Amino acid sequence: MKRTADILIRGNSSLYNKICSQFEGRLDQLKLEPSGLQIVIDEEKREYQELMLMINREGIKYSITETREYTKKELKEAKFFHVGVFYPWEQDALKNAEYYGTKYVQDHHCEHCGKVQTSELKLDVKKIGKHHLIHIRPELIISEYAKEVIESSQLSGYEILPASDYKTRYDQKVYHLVIKSILPPFDNHVRCDPYEHYPASDCDICSLRGFPRSEFVYREEEVEKFQDFNLTFEYLNAYQNRLLIISTEVKEIFHNHKIKLLRPEPVRFI
Repeated sequence: MKRTADILIRGNSSLYNKICSQFEGRLDQLKLEPSGLQIVIDEEKREYQELMLMINREGIKYSITETREYTKKELKEAKFFHVGVFYPWEQDALKNAEYYGTKYVQDHHCEHCGKVQTSELKLDVKKIGKHHLIHIRPELIISEYAKEVIESSQLSGYEILPASDYKTRYDQKVYHLVIKSILPPFDNHVRCDPYEHYPASDCDICSLRGFPRSEFVYREEEVEKFQDFNLTFEYLNAYQNRLLIISTEVKEIFHNHKIKLLRPEPVRFI
């Protein structure tokens, strides 16, 4: 696997000049943008370690994202994948399942715990379009075609419940895909940028961790706890949702039946 860091440094011209003079011609990319100094570097290179040492030593403000490229062998040998799901409400982030009339009650284990659904899932069905799997915070919706594929494949870790249009306008059948398998907490090798405005949660029901900056990593002995459909124990990313992890079998079945998944990435076991 090749890891590439995309680093944005925020500061003043004096800092930018200092970094440029020290690293000019030694990084994959070094470019001044309106948002800051943009750096791209292979994490295996000595310059990456040198740059991060400088950033940490001098308390430089920065943000970092990581891209990972896998070999064909690594992809072939992977047992499970973290995947994204199409989200048609990207421009209307407040339009979650509750917005369309799905009823929830607050889980009172702690102030961070998510809400518990108490009614049938309602949504704007026209948003699903020709997709067979979509996401409306915090739920997953599947078409009748996807339901038939999943049920006929004898997969594990899920339940399928009814869902309906919030105005009962459409005959198109859609369903709520409920993931029942919640994984153990991931290993501390997983790097996360913590939320700035939410404190870390130590609840035994939920865990707010922030923005993952590496692949998901679990202990080898925990693989027996994985089913075909799984959710992370942790709540992650901007919308604080549990993320979807599927088996290689699900990935292949969905690929063969043209059910689209986004950005599949192998889960690592150590």
